[in-house]
Amino acid sequence: MDAPERLARELGPISLAAALELTILITEKEPGRLPRVAVRWLERYVQECEPTLANVMLAVSALSALADSSRRRLSASRMR
Repeated sequence: MDAPERLARELGPISLAAALELTILITEKEPGRLPRVAVRWLERYVQECEPTLANVMLAVSALSALADSSRRRLSASRMR
């Protein structure tokens, strides 16, 4: 667990927006954790916002793009 995640746990409940920012931070530092943290955020999004199926699909697409972005960044750093 990294510093931002520890801080979030100490603060207690955080907003959905803050949880998404934390999801992005975790993904940047530990891409392998994306599936678990993304699903956790998505579950919360569905429960709190009651989005349409189209909006859920957009959210899933955006979270998937995080994985692609993290993979590209990781590949680029290995080439250096």
